[in-house]
Amino acid sequence: MQTATTYHHQKLLILCVWFCFISVTFAAKKTCNVLDYGAKADNQTDIGPPLLKAYADCLKATTGRPEDTIILVPQGDFSLKTNVLFRKGRGLTLTFNGQIHVAFNRRVSGKKKKRNSILVNNVPDDDCNSIL
Repeated sequence: MQTATTYHHQKLLILCVWFCFISVTFAAKKTCNVLDYGAKADNQTDIGPPLLKAYADCLKATTGRPEDTIILVPQGDFSLKTNVLFRKGRGLTLTFNGQIHVAFNRRVSGKKKKRNSILVNNVPDDDCNSIL
């Protein structure tokens, strides 16, 4: 009787370990496509606000592994009319498959002219593959 109980405990343990592994493997991945947050690939609609919404949503799902959490700009022509600042970029991947057209903003702040851009702050140099 003891042998049967030990066998069932081992079987249950293996099942629990397998379930935990599968849960972590599949539940941890998240892709935040900017189209799902209101972006339009029409080269007119500002991608700034949808990009920030996608960033905020993906930031909540980070696992510490950049390949698990992706902000995706799919193929198409997008327009950037506002500044975008990602304050915490660790654990995220930004994938740009489309083109982002940056409009020049002629408003003057003091002696400096403002330009629209995408900035990533507080990320070590070795975590960035390219700068926008």
